[in-house]
Amino acid sequence: MEKIVSIVQANVVCFTALFLAITFLSLNPLFNKTKNRLFLFVFVLNILMILVTSLDAYLEVAGPQFYILRRITSFLNFACGPIIPLVLCRIFDDKKMHTYAYIPIIINIFVCFSSIFFENIVFHISVNNKYDRGVLFLLPMLISCFYMIMLIVKPVNHRLNNKHIERIFVFFVLTLILFSAFLEVAFKMKFMNWNFSGMSLILYYLLLNIQVNITDQLTGCANRRLYDSTLNDMNHHDNCILVLVDINNFKQINDTYGHDIGDKCLVYFTTIFTTMLTKNSTFYRIGGDEFMVIAKKQTIESVTNEIEEIRNFLNKNNLDFAYGIESYHRSFDILDAQIEADKKMYLDKNTRKPNLDLHLLIEFLNE
Repeated sequence: MEKIVSIVQANVVCFTALFLAITFLSLNPLFNKTKNRLFLFVFVLNILMILVTSLDAYLEVAGPQFYILRRITSFLNFACGPIIPLVLCRIFDDKKMHTYAYIPIIINIFVCFSSIFFENIVFHISVNNKYDRGVLFLLPMLISCFYMIMLIVKPVNHRLNNKHIERIFVFFVLTLILFSAFLEVAFKMKFMNWNFSGMSLILYYLLLNIQVNITDQLTGCANRRLYDSTLNDMNHHDNCILVLVDINNFKQINDTYGHDIGDKCLVYFTTIFTTMLTKNSTFYRIGGDEFMVIAKKQTIESVTNEIEEIRNFLNKNNLDFAYGIESYHRSFDILDAQIEADKKMYLDKNTRKPNLDLHLLIEFLNE
């Protein structure tokens, strides 16, 4: 009875938190459906593995007659260990993973399964219910490290969806999971791995939900909500350069070629801006085809040159925009600077008549 009480005390907090997270997940209509399913999978897996490790801890002292069951619980624990790092990489990637990414998992499951029947592989539970490590004991941990490396080398546009923050966070989560596994191995601290894993997964889910609220869902750049919040925080506190950007002929593109083409145009436009802007600049979508750049620690001349370079690049593909740029000093109201940028943008729009071919733009967007 004392053993059962200690097992419950060790796992009840994480177990309850995961159940609450599943409830919240099922009530969340805004989150990406694919990621929702992946999080549901790892939450349920984590709960099941807490139950499995709890059962294993109980069987350890229950008597030698349970050695077969302990082989099964040990197999599940070792086989499922790298699955969560794999799923975390899949959640981070936003795309289907290549087949090769699943090969280490399959190998690990096969090797761990063979440990049920043969000695000295990954683990062995003797007929006396005694546990021993095998020569491939570190295989699940090494496979988890493989997925950490996949995460590190995965190329992303760091300005879209705060991917740089997300990458760091996921790496931190995976490091915590591996560290907890190390604690279990080196110091025999039971229940660390899956409890660390469960709480870290919940924190990652919360981070992504925060990002949903501050990210434009079509283009992936920062949205109006984050822009307004940033503007309010900067008012009378920080100097910056404001650049209001408006796509030229966007209404004509939408009306003539349809909203699907218009969406492709917005996504392409955002991709070019977020790729070519310097790291001290943030790109926000604040309206239909209106965007704002907030540039910090830069001169108005350097930002102007940057915007002109982007415009020249887009013009090569027959896409153009008007912009208004204004320097803001913290001794003034930042809304006044925004108004001035708006005036300059409309002046630029009314005077700028580039010779562009929209048909060529549409062909380019459809490639």
